[in-house]
Amino acid sequence: MKKILYYEIEGLFEETFSNAVKETVLKVEGVNEVSFNLPSNKIKLLIDERFNEKVFFKVMTLSGFNVEKVFLNTSKKKFKSISLPTQLAILIILLILLLYLIINELFKLPFISFFDSTINPINYAITQMLIVVLMMVVGYKYYLDGFKNLIKFKLNIETFVALSTSIGFLYSLYITILILIGNKEYTNKLYFINIGMILFFVTLGKCIEKKQPKNTFNELKKTTDIIIGYCIPLVLFIALIGFIFWIIFTKDFNISLNVFVSVLVISCPCALNFTSSISLITIKKTADKYDISIFNGKALEVASKCDLVVFEKTGIITKGKLSLKEIITTSNYLEYELLQIALSLELNSDNLFKEAIKTYAQNLNIKEREVVNFKYYPNLGLKGEINKKVYFIGNEKWITTNNIKVAQERNIVKKGKGKTYLYIGSDVLLGLISFTDELREETKEVIKKLHDLNIKTVLLSSDNEATVSYIASDVGIDKYYGSLLKEDKENIIKKLKENHTVLIVSNSKLSETDVLISIGSGANVNSDVLISNNNLKALLTLISLSEKTHKNIKENFFLVFFYHLIGIILALGALFSFNILLTPILSLLLMIFSNIVVILNSLKLKFFKQKNYGI
Repeated sequence: MKKILYYEIEGLFEETFSNAVKETVLKVEGVNEVSFNLPSNKIKLLIDERFNEKVFFKVMTLSGFNVEKVFLNTSKKKFKSISLPTQLAILIILLILLLYLIINELFKLPFISFFDSTINPINYAITQMLIVVLMMVVGYKYYLDGFKNLIKFKLNIETFVALSTSIGFLYSLYITILILIGNKEYTNKLYFINIGMILFFVTLGKCIEKKQPKNTFNELKKTTDIIIGYCIPLVLFIALIGFIFWIIFTKDFNISLNVFVSVLVISCPCALNFTSSISLITIKKTADKYDISIFNGKALEVASKCDLVVFEKTGIITKGKLSLKEIITTSNYLEYELLQIALSLELNSDNLFKEAIKTYAQNLNIKEREVVNFKYYPNLGLKGEINKKVYFIGNEKWITTNNIKVAQERNIVKKGKGKTYLYIGSDVLLGLISFTDELREETKEVIKKLHDLNIKTVLLSSDNEATVSYIASDVGIDKYYGSLLKEDKENIIKKLKENHTVLIVSNSKLSETDVLISIGSGANVNSDVLISNNNLKALLTLISLSEKTHKNIKENFFLVFFYHLIGIILALGALFSFNILLTPILSLLLMIFSNIVVILNSLKLKFFKQKNYGI
């Protein structure tokens, strides 16, 4: 029995992704049809009884998407949270109210006396508390997911946010009670503003993260989660040690509790949300200036550490514009007859030879003949009947597969100096047609620059071995493979990936490509990176951009952890001999400063300039 299910997908922004995602989803057993509503980020599945939702979720997660089931027209209605941008807008409004209360406390601005901390400290404290409660309700998913993960011991940033802000809130609630019973001096100990700022920065980071390319620097994200997983128990331990030390040293419960809470609040890594997101969005816009469109962020990760680039020949190493140069007859067929057979078959196909043959035939005023029982075999050739006689046209592998002998003709191909040959046969080999495909002017320079970067190169082609060998030698490519079918190329790439980090530059669709880079008008619609200026040098720019992005993100990580280290040292009372303990205001300033530093460091990628490659 078939039924329809709907899912909401975070990250489905580009129409370019839809075909790739559709192919992935259709591989899940039990999925019969897939359709998308890109503006609403919805996916619609027609499924049967074989469908396993857990498998579907796993496939989508591995593809870089967060999936949530949408319940429609059912008695069990799922509570749908407000969107992230709306959450952010609400949090900003509430945070402004909080900041106004705090700024008034510091600078005594024009203010309603009802909220004045010196005149009405109780109103001041309770107002902050109510505002923060509203903010926590808006960000309820952090607490729902955070504590759920804490129970499962799957510690992540949501767990840290939920834990630090909850403890900060309970401490501030305790301080509010102290204010209620007459301790007015505690108004500067409230951590409500810090809780609000954490929720704001984390939500802002989530919003920015949604705008970055999908599948971006997954290894760094995994590393972040691992670090946070270790940091949470470590920070709790440090906070507890600090509490015990100060209770022994001062015998003052309030000072000790302040140290405990300060360590937890200052340690909350809300700036981690910015460490990669802003860098990636900035570099994506910078790449656009060089006519490099990045659709899949994994391309940046792979390009930053690749040690091998695999090129396809036609349209990548060469310009992909064939010109017919010579018709060689090896039978009693005349040259114009061979051309007419080739024209008749090729007009039914959609490959690169078609236009070259058509143009050559038009110049000689040769017309096509009727073809029946036509068949096209990708990366091999064509088959069809003309006047009840079967003809084959294609590469050497196609001709020999059809029991047509090729012998001395191989010497012609070997002497062809990089020309591409089509074989024409029937019962026997009838002749060959040679084509030239000019090398890109920049190819040799790009290969040399890659070698200078210690990156090896491989050339793949369905063309004959002699042609591929000549071109590889001419441009300086390390290794080559010719006479390949699509599956042969995929098997070679799979083998190469066992020992190398591989970038694939191709305008063909290959299933074994983690990252596919396409060039120019012949580009694959499902490519991860599109170089639209039709210049192979942009590959070097992509690699350089990727390395700088990777370095920039690592710098951001260092800045975040350095800030937290300084914050924890201050929170533990390192400056107590100067009668200074970390206060909520000082903690707030440190938090704002750390985020600003990370943002500014990320934005320097905007000024990236590629000077060496002449693009």
